[in-house]
Formats: sequence, C-alpha cells, structure tokens
Amino acid sequence: MAALMFAASSTVADSKPIDVSIRALIAHPEQFHGKTLSVTGWFECEFEAGCELRFTRAAQDRLKTIQLEFSQTQSVALERTRPLSGWLHVVGHFEYSRPTPERVIHKADPRDPRDRGIVQIWQGFNFHACRITVAQFQRI
Repeated sequence: MAALMFAASSTVADSKPIDVSIRALIAHPEQFHGKTLSVTGWFECEFEAGCELRFTRAAQDRLKTIQLEFSQTQSVALERTRPLSGWLHVVGHFEYSRPTPERVIHKADPRDPRDRGIVQIWQGFNFHACRITVAQFQRI
C-alpha cells in the first residue's frame, strides 16, 4: 500500500519532535502541552466533527480523541486519499486546555440566601481539550 506524506514547511517547528504513543498522549495530555510531537493513531474525518486521532478504530475508543487541525492545502491532499479514516502518523504542535463545562446551571441552595450555587455540568473528554496543529502527516 502506498503511503502519502505531506509537509507544510511554514508550520514545522525548529525543534525535533518528541515521539509519543497515542495512549500516553491521551492519558497525560498536560505533560505535552505546547510541544511538537510525533504520534501515530487511527484517524477519522466526519463532516461535522472534523478530524480526530485516537487509539484504534473501535467504537469505545471514540470517547477519547485528539482533534487534528489541518491547513486548507493539507485538507485537500488528505481528501484525495479516501477513505477519510485509517492509520495516520502526524507531526505537529500539541495544545491541551482544561475542558470547560458544556453548561453552567445556576441553582441556589434555598436554605442559604447568600449561596449562588453554580453547578457545572461536564460533557466528558470528547469535546476536544486536546488538539494537534498538523505540520506534516503520512498515511500508513
């Protein structure tokens, strides 16, 4: 099977990328924030969800994913290699931000007139607290 490799020189960092497993990256994303990484995983692009990188193609692994940010040129190159799923090796800048609540509910405790009672509702991990801005990629 032929492999596709695409690099965008404008976004390639000067430092050598850190090789990391997809499992380590998802398990401890805060350790890799702001670093240039080299990682391989199962990718899938969906119309509304964008492109994601995860452990495997198994449905249960969709709960923990990393969003992939491609440039327009990279997206066109990737589009030509259909299907838009499979094993992908990427090099890029990794960002992690603590997830914010999907909704904030204001519910005061009726027994305490001073309590503003903000309750945070979390959606879960899969709202893209992790993102790689892709500098280069290769279909495997």
